[in-house]
Amino acid sequence: MKKELCQLLLLLCGYLTTAQTCPALNGPLEGDSNVPVNTSISWNPTTGIQGYFLTVGTALGLRDIVDRKDMGLDTFYTPPLGLPENTTIYVKITLYFSVGPVIACSVQEFTTGAADGAPNCTALTSPANGATNVPLASHLEWAAVPNAIGYRVSVGTSPMANDVLDGTFSANTTSLINFAPNSTFHVTLVPFNSHGDALGCLQESFSTSEGCGPFLDPISGEQRLLSPEINFPDQIKRCLGDIAGTVTTNDLADGFRWYKLEDDGTETLISNAAEVDFLEEGRYRYEAFNTIEQGGNIFECSDSKEFTVVFSEMATITGVTVSELQNGMRIEIQVTGTGAYEYSLDNGNYQNDPIFENVSPGVLMVYVRDKNGCGVQTVQVGVLGYPRFFSPNGDSINDYWQVGSDSNLTENTTVSIYDRYGKLLKQLDPNGAGWDGTYKNTPLPASDYWFRVVVPGHMEFKGHFALKR
Repeated sequence: MKKELCQLLLLLCGYLTTAQTCPALNGPLEGDSNVPVNTSISWNPTTGIQGYFLTVGTALGLRDIVDRKDMGLDTFYTPPLGLPENTTIYVKITLYFSVGPVIACSVQEFTTGAADGAPNCTALTSPANGATNVPLASHLEWAAVPNAIGYRVSVGTSPMANDVLDGTFSANTTSLINFAPNSTFHVTLVPFNSHGDALGCLQESFSTSEGCGPFLDPISGEQRLLSPEINFPDQIKRCLGDIAGTVTTNDLADGFRWYKLEDDGTETLISNAAEVDFLEEGRYRYEAFNTIEQGGNIFECSDSKEFTVVFSEMATITGVTVSELQNGMRIEIQVTGTGAYEYSLDNGNYQNDPIFENVSPGVLMVYVRDKNGCGVQTVQVGVLGYPRFFSPNGDSINDYWQVGSDSNLTENTTVSIYDRYGKLLKQLDPNGAGWDGTYKNTPLPASDYWFRVVVPGHMEFKGHFALKR
């Protein structure tokens, strides 16, 4: 235990000692001005550390020149494109260890002067060095060098050749170039200014794709492809039972392929014609291609589109439940079916929710529409009117409770009366006189009672009323 404690104390002491020896810049120095733009940044070494993180920016907190680069134990860094001229440069060095927290040192700064002397080399940014499948009609772009006034650019089909391009550009991009297909191109970029050319600039390269384009059309000035133009929807909707299930593309192409995309990532070819039959829902890929002959080689130029197939059907209305709310009635529509449905009363605005609230009494038409166009189902519903109380005291006024006479209920409608505990007290003939407030010929006390009206195959209605004595 004593041994581990001593080691821990030594380790902490090591951190404390190191924290007091953050390295100072030694070239350029803290606060220097008129620093050359092609300078290297160096600092004094610090012992007892694992390495340095270097951050360099043009403002406090920025990392636009160097973004927390791991320098290992190196104590210098040369920006490959130089530093911007007449700019304050902020340098932050962070010490890190094999174990334990890092130590962030204070930011140091210096200011560059006007750019002079030959510029530094640059590098391709588009396409990047080593890129493959580069489009045939492309611009070359590269990183701008602060003190360069121009760039000498050569492009060849072999190292050190310039059989494709040999020119000078004032900006860091070329005009649009048509490259040959399936070829490798070698690019040399040399920035220059009044002091001379950049020295030691390395050659870079990239390769093009097959000859499908895009090509620059010299007549129209637009880029064009040799692959077909695809115009196909993201989703195909099919109605169950629809005999006309064949889908045909109207795209112009030499050939077509249709694939079913499986869950494991594999593809199954289901058609190689312009038309296809879909037997199941799921994800598919459509491909159209043209056959091209160039330089004795025959290949395909293709384009493809992934899409989904959705099966749907018209809804079956299985019931409509009507219940009482404080400010009106509540209607809930029950349906079955595989489609995506929306709902309306009296063919008004459709909604996704099958529930309508604050509905006024009356005869309504319920509409259920399939969103994929597979049809509309309707059913007529009577929103019942009924008395909110009755008083069976033998005065011939409100002596019986019955649903409203304007409800147009069918003969097989059931009207059931319950107490507050759900006990069935009476089943009524909807065309009869109604309930007299008794159970087995015994008058029931004044209270709230509940009722349930069921019209088989059409609707169910629930509510409550008061019995007064």
